[in-house]
Amino acid sequence: MKLVNIAENFNLSIVGDKNFEIKNIAYADEADENDLAVAFSDKDISITKAKVILTEPRINFSDKIFIYCIYGEIISALAKIANFFVESGPRKNYNLSPKYEPKNNFMCGNNVEIGEGTIIEPFVTIGDDVEIGENCLIESNVNIGSGSVIKNNCVIHSGAKIGAKSFLHYDEDGQAKCFFGIGRAVLNDGVQIGCNSIIQRGTLSDTVIDERTLIGNLVVIAHDVKIGADSHIVCQSGIASRAKIGSHVKILAQSGVVDNVEVDDFVMLMSKSVATKNIQRGKIISGLYGREHKSELKTQALLRKLQ
Repeated sequence: MKLVNIAENFNLSIVGDKNFEIKNIAYADEADENDLAVAFSDKDISITKAKVILTEPRINFSDKIFIYCIYGEIISALAKIANFFVESGPRKNYNLSPKYEPKNNFMCGNNVEIGEGTIIEPFVTIGDDVEIGENCLIESNVNIGSGSVIKNNCVIHSGAKIGAKSFLHYDEDGQAKCFFGIGRAVLNDGVQIGCNSIIQRGTLSDTVIDERTLIGNLVVIAHDVKIGADSHIVCQSGIASRAKIGSHVKILAQSGVVDNVEVDDFVMLMSKSVATKNIQRGKIISGLYGREHKSELKTQALLRKLQ
C-alpha cells in the first residue's frame, strides 16, 4: 500500500517519498523497515527500524519519511489507519462476533486448531482463527477471543478471558472512542492463567506471555503487554498497557504496573505496590510510589513516629 493512499484518506501531511510502499502499522520499537511506525517521542524516532514514521509535528533532522497528524490526535490517527489496513486486507478484524457452532460440550468458531491431548471442559467459547497446542487444560466457562494463540501444556482456569478487546481510549470531535485493536493474545508453553483473569489482546502488536509464567486469579493484563518467562503475577494485580515485564519477576497481590513502564528481570513488587517508573534488575519495590523496599520501610517508620 502506497503511503500517499493513507495520507489522502485521512488528510495527513507527508514529508518525503509519497510513493513508499507500506506493509503494516506498528509501534516504533517493534516496527520493521517497511512498516508505518507510530512514534510518541524523539526516542521512538531514534530507535525505530522503520523508514516511515507517524507522529505529531516536530523538528526533525533525519532522512526518514514523516507523516504528520495534528497535536493530540496520534491515537485517533493510528486507529483509523489500522482499521484501513483491516478493510484493505493485510490485517484481520477480530472485533467481529464469531459464528459459533457446538463441538462436544463447548462452542467453537471457524478455523480453530486444537492439539492432541488437550482437554476442553463444558461451556467454553472459542473464537475464530484460534490455535491451541497439545496437552492443554481449558476449564469451564473460559472465553478465548478470536486470533488467540495458546501453545503447549497451558492451563486456563474457570472464568478467564483470553484475547479480550483492548480498549485504547482517544478523543475525536469531542467524543470519547475506543480502538479495540488488531493484535492478538499469545500464551507460550506452560503458561497458567487463574480464575476470572483477563488477558487483553494487543492494539497494533500482540500481548505476549512467555514460557511457564503463572498468573493468579482476578488479574488484568492490558493490551500490548509483554511478560517474560518464569514470572509470577499474584491475585488481584494489574499491568497497564504496553508495560514490559522481564523474566523471573514476582508481582505480589494487589500490585500494579503503570503503562509503558519496564520492569527488568528478577524484580519483586511487594504486595500493594505500584511500579510508576522503570525498575532495574533484581530490585525489591514496595509502596504506592515504587520505592525500594528498605527505603519505603524507613519512610513508614518515620511517619508512624509523627503520629
